[in-house]
Amino acid sequence: MALPIALQQTHIKVGEHLATLNYWDNSESVLSPIHFAHANGFTAGTYQQMLGFLAQTRSVYALDHRATWPNSPQTPAPKFDWASAADDLIAGLDAIRLHHQRGSVFASNTAPQKFIGVGHSLGAVMTLIAATRRPDLFEKIILIEPVLYPSASLRVLKAVPLALRYRYLKLAKRTLLRRDIWRDHHDFVQYHASKSAFDGISQAVMYDYAQYGLKPHTDEQMAFVFPKAWEAHVFATIPNVWGYIKKLQVPCTCIRASDSERWVPLKSWEKWQKLRPDLPLLTLQGMGHLAPLQQPEKVADLIQSLL
Repeated sequence: MALPIALQQTHIKVGEHLATLNYWDNSESVLSPIHFAHANGFTAGTYQQMLGFLAQTRSVYALDHRATWPNSPQTPAPKFDWASAADDLIAGLDAIRLHHQRGSVFASNTAPQKFIGVGHSLGAVMTLIAATRRPDLFEKIILIEPVLYPSASLRVLKAVPLALRYRYLKLAKRTLLRRDIWRDHHDFVQYHASKSAFDGISQAVMYDYAQYGLKPHTDEQMAFVFPKAWEAHVFATIPNVWGYIKKLQVPCTCIRASDSERWVPLKSWEKWQKLRPDLPLLTLQGMGHLAPLQQPEKVADLIQSLL
């Protein structure tokens, strides 16, 4: 049995910024590597059970969202949106290839020509936008629970000034009011165990969430790596991605969860199928929006079958 490949972290230059890159470096693989983009409010390390499984056959990279980078401000610039995050992803993939060409950081010597883009929720939309803008970077993409809101709802949202969205948009408002300081990892895990949003997620995954989602705040306290002001801003700036779906030329499979209508309404999936009947839409039965965290090995098995 092969030894598991350990999660490693480094920092790479993305434009003028220093970005956090997680990677599982399978130096024996000559297959196209995976890049994974995570959901809002998380970091890639939270998904390490799923990503470590995928790394058994190929290298895996996962750039954390700009909200978590070492030098990022606690509050995002008002103009920073999901498309801006997709541009960060594009710049990050170019930086990974450059590091390979220079023979630094990674054990494998061959620079990847293309990546398999996998994303969850926010990360799925970022991957979709990036693949539309830079198809040369991707061999194929796999989108897990991309946030697809009806166009009518998004038109209403766009008409509301950003400052008012934090007051009237439930997701953004609740995020700004949430607790974000913890005594330790155990305190964090015990608190979230009672929240319905985390139903079906194992203690092991929750401790990964704590390990990679918290940072020292004081000598006796810890805080979220992903500041709540950033998380609320992401919720307040949900984009209309139907135009990107129409333009997409990269091979793509979309994966929805059967118990996730609160996040992505059924009519959005129906619209996907009408708009792009050539792009497969698969369903994870008995799982919710956080399926990659609820059933990491099952979701990894499905991803593996699509590669």
